[in-house]
Amino acid sequence: MAYFKKYLLTSGVLCFISTAFSQQGWTSKHKKNGSLEYLIHNEQEFNSISQQIKPGDDVMIANGTYAPWSLIINSKGTAQKPIIIQAETTGKVIFTGDVRQPAFKFTGSYTILQGINFTACNVIRDSIRVGILAELNNTKHCRLTECVFNQNVAKAQFMPIVVVSGRGEYNQVDHCTFTGNIDNQELQIKITRKLARYIRL
Repeated sequence: MAYFKKYLLTSGVLCFISTAFSQQGWTSKHKKNGSLEYLIHNEQEFNSISQQIKPGDDVMIANGTYAPWSLIINSKGTAQKPIIIQAETTGKVIFTGDVRQPAFKFTGSYTILQGINFTACNVIRDSIRVGILAELNNTKHCRLTECVFNQNVAKAQFMPIVVVSGRGEYNQVDHCTFTGNIDNQELQIKITRKLARYIRL
């Protein structure tokens, strides 16, 4: 009987661990203002919550080193309640490796990317795709802040690593650090015939 009880206890512990592991993924908690704070670990988790992100929500990327993701972020915050996508701890979310398409492509409004570190990324262009670390495309009131771009390499000369493009308005890139990048343009602003307005650098 003692052995049986011990076996049940052990089995219960193993079952608990297995259940916890199978459910590991994004989590969320309420902030004081009623908005949600999500914690994610990969691009699949971001995609699974992307349609439910609301103005005022924060999306925290868990600390760690990642191969570059490929996200199209069409979230729409408001002036009073922007959506913030940020490192769990500023500077401790590091993306490194080959980038063959935009890692973070924003197409919405009032959305902020904050505190991400891009180090030793290889920005690659082929006949179809172009690697970019962060792009604001036709965005309004979007912001890139407190990000680090360090020792990234453009595999085709003068490729940009950050791009502001399209007919966006009131976008902002501030308090970012660009150091030791090779054969690249740090920041490229691409405008259409109808000029993009009020871009702050």
